[in-house]
Amino acid sequence: MRLRNEQYDYEMTPLCFLAGRDVTLSLRAVNDGKALEPGHEYTVDINENALAEDSRFAGSGCTRRVSVIALDDGILRIRNTFPREGMYQINVMYSGEESRIGQFRVYALEEDMKGLYPFRGDFHVHSIRSDADEDSFTVVRSLVLSKPGISLHLSVKLGV
Repeated sequence: MRLRNEQYDYEMTPLCFLAGRDVTLSLRAVNDGKALEPGHEYTVDINENALAEDSRFAGSGCTRRVSVIALDDGILRIRNTFPREGMYQINVMYSGEESRIGQFRVYALEEDMKGLYPFRGDFHVHSIRSDADEDSFTVVRSLVLSKPGISLHLSVKLGV
């Protein structure tokens, strides 16, 4: 499982929130070399249910584009109301450029899902210590981000 570069460099919070309410998302750099420039304008695209696999549950798929200026603390604050329950894809770019800073996924939940976290992805991860091609740092980072369960594969020979 390869992580996108922005998962190493930026943190988007909150990842889960209640649908139909005004929410302020915060994007901050966790890597000093990727800090957001205070006073600089960024373009943010908000895509509803961008990766919905079953079209019966997909929203309008529309994109809302907004311009946001990073404040003095270097944090980009994106205010939006996410109307329906589902996954939303947030694309952040430098204004006036095609260069993308990152693509982030957030989840709007109905009241009955409050406090729960929807997860997608592969919860079974190997490192180069077994039969995969990822180094240990990448595997640990993916575990921290996705919070999967951990199991140990053992082979036991029983004498008969």
